[in-house]
Amino acid sequence: MTTTDRHAPLSRPLQWLRLPALRVSLVVLLAAAAPAVAAPRWINDGTDRPPRLSVEQAIWAMGKLPRDGAEWSREEKVARIAAAKFDGFMVFLPGSEEEQNAWRALAEKHGLAITLQCAPANLDDLRVALDACERMNARGLVAMIRPTFVTYEEGARKIRTMMEASAEAGVPFYLETHRGTITQDLMLTKRWAETIPGIQFHADLSHFVISYEVGRPPPPPIAEAFDAILTRAGMVDGRIGNGEQVQIDIGPDGDTRHARLFAGWWKRAMVSWLKRAKPGDVFVFKPELGPPGYSIVGPDGRELSDRWAQALVMRDLGIRTWNAAVKEAGVGQPWAPGGDRPAKPALAAAPKLEGEIFDIFILRGSCFKLGDYYLAGQPVQPAYASAKEIGIKSIVNVRMERELAGLGYSIADTVAALDLEYHHIPVAPSNMDDARAKRFIDIVRKAKKPVLIHGSNGNRVWGLWALFAGSEFGVPVDETKALAAKCQIRKLVIEDFVRDYLKRHGR
Repeated sequence: MTTTDRHAPLSRPLQWLRLPALRVSLVVLLAAAAPAVAAPRWINDGTDRPPRLSVEQAIWAMGKLPRDGAEWSREEKVARIAAAKFDGFMVFLPGSEEEQNAWRALAEKHGLAITLQCAPANLDDLRVALDACERMNARGLVAMIRPTFVTYEEGARKIRTMMEASAEAGVPFYLETHRGTITQDLMLTKRWAETIPGIQFHADLSHFVISYEVGRPPPPPIAEAFDAILTRAGMVDGRIGNGEQVQIDIGPDGDTRHARLFAGWWKRAMVSWLKRAKPGDVFVFKPELGPPGYSIVGPDGRELSDRWAQALVMRDLGIRTWNAAVKEAGVGQPWAPGGDRPAKPALAAAPKLEGEIFDIFILRGSCFKLGDYYLAGQPVQPAYASAKEIGIKSIVNVRMERELAGLGYSIADTVAALDLEYHHIPVAPSNMDDARAKRFIDIVRKAKKPVLIHGSNGNRVWGLWALFAGSEFGVPVDETKALAAKCQIRKLVIEDFVRDYLKRHGR
């Protein structure tokens, strides 16, 4: 329902709405009262770790580096980012699946996180970026929404629509403040910040500083607008301007008048975020020192500043600011090298086989219980009710869509009617990759227990159990394979992939 439709019944009895000023006021009040978007507020890794900082380098800022030689290759750029102790990198939406896969492979090779940037003009553009997020295993999406000139209502509609689509896809969404986009107007952006529930920003104040010539602490209207953005930010950009130049050198120590001004703004965002953050939440700081013409060059075309060295200074300034924010807020985890790298779960004792289960009717194969985990072939429809009766709270179905056509009923609808948690992650040897493996591990780890994991005849499920047991409990694949054989499971489907995955991921 549109805003107009939702409030149409008010228009006839309230004749005073014919007054233009009152109509405008009501629009603003109704926008402020709009329901919050059920979106992931910001990046969260699903662990109970304290809220923490992720320092990410911008790939765009690696362009034309080094300044006195041939530009580094994509592989060398990522290797240097990892060697410099960044936690990840942010890359603008690659144009092809091949490029997307290449960035993901490099991130996985070096243990780095990926955040994706895009410049959508409409919902179709955004959906392309959301698909890329899944393909690249990117953990958040930063949008520079276009076009530049919109009304308050047009912009609010675009922002809400994109927030809702991202929430539906399960991708944290950040609106970037940037010239040449809908956030170019600071006061319009302030209104959106104050009237769109759940909005969160990727705050790059350098654009406003240059647009409004803010060379010193800003006057109250600008300071108030900055505060509206900073207190709703889950990311900030590390680029410092002086009101005349969008990007200036801040020296070898990052201790200049303008650096201190910007660090104060960053700290405001960090402290505000920390006071609202929950376990597993991640705040992103990103140095983004652009190539010419962001950077200043001499008559010979050579950059006057060593941009890579300055990126490292900016990184350190962001870290110092974060650690000060943690101290002030009294919550959060001080940054340490590798602190935002994916944490390996503590190795608990693997659950033991408790014997074959006959309480659940299985169409193909049998059902086995290992602690809070039930591994089975395809159940008949009444078996889901039987599963609930013995205490099972979640169902994880790993069958492909094409396999389900002959069942004669919908598993999702059956499980929903029983008020059980349901997850469907289609798995086959042909589609298994690191992203799907991680998703399966995360789903089973977070699912309400006890959980029933079922496939067709059990072979695939036991292959996936080898993956989960190896990652979560450190159980060798051979040990799981031997146990499966005792349970009359003929083979571990995806065994080769599981062995390779656990080898590469340290289990």
